[in-house]
Amino acid sequence: MGTLLRGNMLVAHENINLWHERDISHSSAERVILPDSTITIVYMLRVCLKIVKDMKVNKDDMARNIEMNRGIVYSQKILVNLMRKGIARMTAYDMVQSAALNVINNKTTFKKEILEDKAIRKYLTEKEIEDIFEPKSYLANVDKIYKRVEKI
Repeated sequence: MGTLLRGNMLVAHENINLWHERDISHSSAERVILPDSTITIVYMLRVCLKIVKDMKVNKDDMARNIEMNRGIVYSQKILVNLMRKGIARMTAYDMVQSAALNVINNKTTFKKEILEDKAIRKYLTEKEIEDIFEPKSYLANVDKIYKRVEKI
């Protein structure tokens, strides 16, 4: 379905080149891509809503799956917070990557590596690190997202 929509998007983009010179070739393409794309999107949304509506969530399994990587899932948040403190992206990336590699090679946890990393601790307090490793922060906008989906 996505392939069909991308193909129709290409046709729409080709129509834009001459938007100021309307002729019959534009309307013929639009008569095909507009209804086809609309019905395709409606179908895709209905399928997605059915999947989400019937979805069963096991919170314990989800929490266990998130922690299987021993906290490396929080690496992006560490990187962003280091950059907010003024560290260049590549420098922050190297710091985070080093900690992540220690987790993989030494069977430790990412939080432990971050808390013990003197270079990172120069920029992030223990409280800031604890806040970064709070999984609920990823759910801050989930209610807004569901309200948008309900309107469809």
